[in-house]
Amino acid sequence: MYHAIKEWGGTPFGFIDDVTITVEGKIEENTKSLSNILEKCCNWAKSRMTKIDLGDKLGFIHFTKNVKPKDEKVQLTLPNGELREPQKEVKLLGITLNNLLDFKSHILNKINKARKAVGAIWHLGGVQKGMRGSAVRSLYIACVRPIVEYGLEIWHHKILKGEIHKLEVMQNMALRRIVGAYRTTPIAVLQRKLTIGILKKQAMEEWQEMYWNSSKDLWYHNITVESKCTDNLSKMVTGVIMKKDSRRILSNITQFRTGHGNFGAWFKKFGIEKDSYNCKCGELETVHHILVECPLLEEERKGLKRISPEMDMSTLLNSLTGLQEIVSFISAWRD
Repeated sequence: MYHAIKEWGGTPFGFIDDVTITVEGKIEENTKSLSNILEKCCNWAKSRMTKIDLGDKLGFIHFTKNVKPKDEKVQLTLPNGELREPQKEVKLLGITLNNLLDFKSHILNKINKARKAVGAIWHLGGVQKGMRGSAVRSLYIACVRPIVEYGLEIWHHKILKGEIHKLEVMQNMALRRIVGAYRTTPIAVLQRKLTIGILKKQAMEEWQEMYWNSSKDLWYHNITVESKCTDNLSKMVTGVIMKKDSRRILSNITQFRTGHGNFGAWFKKFGIEKDSYNCKCGELETVHHILVECPLLEEERKGLKRISPEMDMSTLLNSLTGLQEIVSFISAWRD
């Protein structure tokens, strides 16, 4: 039938039982040509003891930047005499196409579906309880990213800043849930922890460049340096702590590395009322105070001193042995 459609003036392409026919020219002439081709296709199918579905799955759309009022009234005549008005959108192999071919509807639809999937994952792990971080991360990679990435090679060049922001928000939700991080935790730190890219690298070079060159970049990198995060952290956390330890431990590690968590200094910084912002010893409760200074934790701190006699924060928070010892310290301290 494809060869016949070409002879009738159309350009066919398809996949299994999905057939698409296009014609070029003026809208009124194109519509008449499509009506003629469709009638011939139905006759061709009838002669071979089959038929073409003319129901709701039959899509009809004009791709043009300037649709005149009179063109909107041009209707497609089906072989059964029924008139079909042109649609604003059609779906082709899972890709939503509109008149302008700007893929805006498709992108927003995929973002909304991805957000729903993230919302479902959200219930599987909180800050203290739930599935292990490695399991939640696997769910995100397997169930959320494919939704967003589908057809990316076709539409990525049409993505706008507002849509990029929505993609960032969706991924940020997932990143925080994976490691049990607080909402104020800098996203750049979590991205380094998990090495999760939201979209295929080869198709998103422009998006990456725009994101990392934004005004947020300097602020993010300053926080990253302050938190002493390095690229090695991805192997440490995802490879060891996320698979071995509970969500509670993973969340606490994230809090200690970023300073955003259940500490008096954090509550004070964000103006959250609390009976006291101080440690039991009377000093302001910070990560540095808990790990290095608090006199009430000398016994629990012995393991940390074996790793770094000088109690160097960079060594403790930025080495595999240091993080493993901090896991033991947190268990003793929290209990």
